[in-house]
Amino acid sequence: MKMTLPLLLIILCVLSTTPMINAVPQDQTQPTTLILVRHAEKADDGTDNPHLTLEGSRRAEELSYLLDHVQLTAVYSTPFHRTRETAEPSTRRQAKKIRLYQPNETAFLERVLEEHSGGNVLIVGHSNTVPAMANVLTGTEDFPWLNDSVYDNLFIVTVLEMGKAKVTRIRFGAHTPEK
Repeated sequence: MKMTLPLLLIILCVLSTTPMINAVPQDQTQPTTLILVRHAEKADDGTDNPHLTLEGSRRAEELSYLLDHVQLTAVYSTPFHRTRETAEPSTRRQAKKIRLYQPNETAFLERVLEEHSGGNVLIVGHSNTVPAMANVLTGTEDFPWLNDSVYDNLFIVTVLEMGKAKVTRIRFGAHTPEK
């Protein structure tokens, strides 16, 4: 799959640097980077737990290539087929296991920040949970739910502490126009 050079450079710059959220003394904890992404395109099979479409599987592979030069410390997914199938190529490429979480788990983000302080964590969620996590991490309400037809948003959230974070939002893959 092809990726444009400018997009790849932006991602590598964001993930390879340690941005300062506020001027922090050197002895403080390093920021933790959470990479939040909604599952890729899902099949319309009439169930509550569909698998990915072929296009969705391709997007999941593209995500794994996109994160190839980012050393992930952990990968989390909700227990649904579509989220696990979105995470699988990244876990396979980086020899990680998918850790499951429940979308309504309130202490999830605190636990992730504690367990993976200073690391890079991929979290695959849903159109409502990904923006909600970005809002909790930033202490804002800046991120509304994603439209059901939007699968190409990637939120790179650099967190020093809960409620104080910087978000870089990019689009990847075959862009689906927002309606």
